[in-house]
Amino acid sequence: MPVHKFRRLHLNLPGAPDGAFLDQRAVMSAIVTGRRSLPPEEGRKYYAFVDMAGGGADDCVLAIGHRGDDGRAIVDLVEKQTGDAPGYNPLAAVAKFVGIVRNYGIKRVVLDGYAGSTFRHAFEQPGGLIGEVRGEGKTVFYEDFEAALNSGEAEFLDDAKMQEQFLTLVVRGEKVDHLPGDHDDLANAVAGLVWLIRRETRLAANEPKIAAPVFIGAPSFTPGGSSLGYGEPVVMPTESALTAPPTALHARHCLAHVLHPNLFSVRSKTPRANGTNVKHLTLEESVRSHNRRVL
Repeated sequence: MPVHKFRRLHLNLPGAPDGAFLDQRAVMSAIVTGRRSLPPEEGRKYYAFVDMAGGGADDCVLAIGHRGDDGRAIVDLVEKQTGDAPGYNPLAAVAKFVGIVRNYGIKRVVLDGYAGSTFRHAFEQPGGLIGEVRGEGKTVFYEDFEAALNSGEAEFLDDAKMQEQFLTLVVRGEKVDHLPGDHDDLANAVAGLVWLIRRETRLAANEPKIAAPVFIGAPSFTPGGSSLGYGEPVVMPTESALTAPPTALHARHCLAHVLHPNLFSVRSKTPRANGTNVKHLTLEESVRSHNRRVL
């Protein structure tokens, strides 16, 4: 549970001391002093999160990061549109971001819910990227970001404006947001990025590992399926093959398995309910009988 909810629900205290959402020491300890950005490394998987805006008072911000070898979410780059707000062209920001994203080898860009799918299409059309709009909202991103900070699982850049935005976030009712007149564009993009990296890590950890089944034991024949030998993959028969009458092809497959007489030469009897027995032919007897019917 996020700290601000625990304090309010269980301790009957304000969301955080002095109204701030994040702990200042946790924020400062996650900043790598002097690090402005990290260049792309070959063979590393990167993620991109974008906080878009419409060209007014808010900035468009792109955040790129990766999962470190120790499992931490590491922010590599934070970039905004060219020019200051207000008055910039958000589509020019998209074009700028597309070039940066390509440089990091990223093919999927995740956006916040601003303007619906408008900017998702803008990223997809000129850049050939996959755009994904998330509707969770910034409060979900900030709460997950807080958990990452408090557990030492996030590492981000030394940027004074971004640091200020994080430290001035407050709890307003049930939401985490900036104070009236302030901005949180940089903070929202970075929190969304950390949420994305942690989410993808959890999904990868829970993804089931599927292995191809291997047949072990005596070879057998299933109509419509595989003519199985030792160590061959199992192929299930089709429904139509199971209900179809025997064919000469089936008989020829059965003949191949006569090469294993020691495995298929045992007679057996199954008791009926009335006390009599059903006699089961050996494979060789079954093949001879089947051939007479086919031919």
